[in-house]
Amino acid sequence: MVAYIFLLCFFLSSKAWYPDKESDYVQPTEFGKTVTFENRDFTLKRWDYAEKQRIMEVEFQILDHSTDGIKHLYYEAVDIRKGQLQVETVFEESNLIVVRIKEIPEEWSQISFRVKLSEDEEKVLKYYTNKASVNKVEKIEDKTKEEYFENRAESDKENIKKEIEKQKVLIFEYETKIDNANQNISELMASKKYQTEEEQLNTDSAIQKLEEDILAYQEAIAESDEKIREYEEKIKQTEKKLTEQ
Repeated sequence: MVAYIFLLCFFLSSKAWYPDKESDYVQPTEFGKTVTFENRDFTLKRWDYAEKQRIMEVEFQILDHSTDGIKHLYYEAVDIRKGQLQVETVFEESNLIVVRIKEIPEEWSQISFRVKLSEDEEKVLKYYTNKASVNKVEKIEDKTKEEYFENRAESDKENIKKEIEKQKVLIFEYETKIDNANQNISELMASKKYQTEEEQLNTDSAIQKLEEDILAYQEAIAESDEKIREYEEKIKQTEKKLTEQ
């Protein structure tokens, strides 16, 4: 009876371990998102997968504001079906952590990459990827530290450019809304000529609301303009670093 209940519970919960479709996966970790763990700020910069080599390469940026003196962390990777995978630390220096996951199973579906202060430590930072979200590359090659930094700088620059384009799209949308609001105000003003006193009061309220909306859109445009200036300054700093290498 106990064995039957165990098997039934395992069957009912099997999706958590053996997802059948993409929607059953644990949400993959977002690139560029910073998470604080053990007084260190971890930012996942890249997670590449070379299918023919059966290798993954994970790159982190870490800002260490701890006082524990630990410079070398413990990394492990787990496949949701096959269990523990082989990992190799390629670089572990200031601001650059590169770890490879080897012998990736051909039928893998989801992999968890984990960071701990030591092998025996209970606290763990987990990252996830799956076949739909991992960055697929033809080949993972050995690089020097300088080449890793250069590639990261170029990638950061491209990501910043994408953020600038997003802000420009927002500005265009806000400007369109302002134009529409001004058009509505003009039409409402013209309609007051034929309205009763009560109707004019209602129209004035509508106009006031549109004017408030315009002010909010103008403030949003100013915020987007400021973000664009900040992003452009980041690009300049990134390009400066590239020339200094």
